[in-house]
Amino acid sequence: MSKKKRKKKKQQKGSSSLAFIVILIIAAFAVTTCSRKITGDKPTSPAKKSSHKKNTTTRTGIFLLAEDFESGSKTNYNSGDVELSSGTWKFKDAVTGNLEEDHKTGMQALRIRGNGMAGMKFDIPVKGTVTVTLRYAGYGADKAGTWELWASVNHGQSYFRAGDPVSVTSGVLKTATFTAKSTGIIRFDIRKTDAGNSRINFDVFRVTAGGKVIPAKPEGKPAGGDDDKYAAGQPQ
Repeated sequence: MSKKKRKKKKQQKGSSSLAFIVILIIAAFAVTTCSRKITGDKPTSPAKKSSHKKNTTTRTGIFLLAEDFESGSKTNYNSGDVELSSGTWKFKDAVTGNLEEDHKTGMQALRIRGNGMAGMKFDIPVKGTVTVTLRYAGYGADKAGTWELWASVNHGQSYFRAGDPVSVTSGVLKTATFTAKSTGIIRFDIRKTDAGNSRINFDVFRVTAGGKVIPAKPEGKPAGGDDDKYAAGQPQ
């Protein structure tokens, strides 16, 4: 083979090798690109906002306070403050009762004797009408008694009666409902008013915003019974 032919054959061989290398590079690039498309992270769409809203209302209105007299303990009738689940309450001739004779819905209830009372030492921020419900019954086999709900809208400086007195005639738990108007804050006292030797149990104290103020009943007709309703009193 001549020198010229050997040189030409060498050049052809070199060109073939270069072409083969180029083909390999192109193939590797294509494989890498496909692999990235297959294994790459999928684009994430923005999370949808939940349309669920927490229910903060009751059939009466916006829920404000609940006190079941389950936490906290006071076993003597001396005047003093008690830390309950809703806040600090002042007790006078009152205890948290957990005896068999205490009529209650849980483990214990409020029990008031004589001319005693139990009242909130804190305010609920609200403007407008509020509705208060609580359960009551005579302690054990005690004789009849009466009680009233009082409210303050000026940090306890003065109080007004919310509705009419309530008569207690049995040891069966009944529910009383009251309404009162607030100018921005409100707090409540539960007051036993007959000053006799009977004792009264109270339980399931609830306050909600809203409700319609009911006209007061004529004086001399104490109310009582299941699901009775009372009107807002006037400042005194």
